[in-house]
Amino acid sequence: GSLAVALTLAVEGSGQFRGGTGDGTNPAPITPTPDRTSADLPLATQAIQSTQAASPPATPPDERAVEPTGGTGPIVCLDPGHGGKDLGKTIYTAEGEVIVTESELVLAQALDLRDRLEAQGLTVVLTRTEDELVNASGEDVNGDGEAGEEGASTELDDLQARINVCNEAGADLLVSLHINGSENEALRGYEAWYTEGRPFSDDSARITELIHDELRNHITASGYEATSRGWADDSLLFPGDGPGTFEHLVLTGPSVAGYIEGSAMPGVTAETLFLSNDDDAEYLQTPAGHDAIVTAYESAILEYFDLPAE
Repeated sequence: GSLAVALTLAVEGSGQFRGGTGDGTNPAPITPTPDRTSADLPLATQAIQSTQAASPPATPPDERAVEPTGGTGPIVCLDPGHGGKDLGKTIYTAEGEVIVTESELVLAQALDLRDRLEAQGLTVVLTRTEDELVNASGEDVNGDGEAGEEGASTELDDLQARINVCNEAGADLLVSLHINGSENEALRGYEAWYTEGRPFSDDSARITELIHDELRNHITASGYEATSRGWADDSLLFPGDGPGTFEHLVLTGPSVAGYIEGSAMPGVTAETLFLSNDDDAEYLQTPAGHDAIVTAYESAILEYFDLPAE
């Protein structure tokens, strides 16, 4: 869904598709998620649920270890969405206690996926390896004059910090891992997005289709009946019904002067099921669900690079 503001920001995941402004009026993280039905493609938004828990000590972005690890093969940049105070979609008890968060689930997936890809000879870099924002120190990473605070980055700065990790590593592929959420608890299933109109968009479309198809294959093989919500370019998320500076997902989109330096490699944002749906949420928290999703990512990435699984 869109926010009718002077600067419309698109960001990834359930949150981080779009939200916030670039004029300093709303520097705090606001991360809605798009909801899409199979019958048509109207969008709705849902703000993330925040936590008051203290964040771990922040590490300045320029002091983070971004050296890839693993083999000598292609470099894959894995971006587990959210982190720290940005929980992403969250399930709470009736008393308001956190049961499970998107940020912890996707981090566990990314760490497992890293190990598997390294075992296959690929080189892997993660935008985060702990439960914190990438720009946890709240610095003005993108140079627009808007900074956050300790443990709470602005949305654009955290996204730029993630892009910087991938760019500085010279990554050949960017995969951003997310889990969906909606106020409509009936919505369920998996989907994947890429940005059209970039020099490498054909490659982005290819990995997006591969991840979607492998999610279908491996989730089905695990015995769970999930719903395919398709894969598409992100123009479906931005219908052009308002004055927006950002017309694409920030992580996979092009540079926007004064606000973002774009990623320099093919990329995809995957939304693997809905934490807001009881059945999807239960499956996501099982070992079988975790394994099916990580195996789907692994299979798609290996096929993308035309590498046989060992």
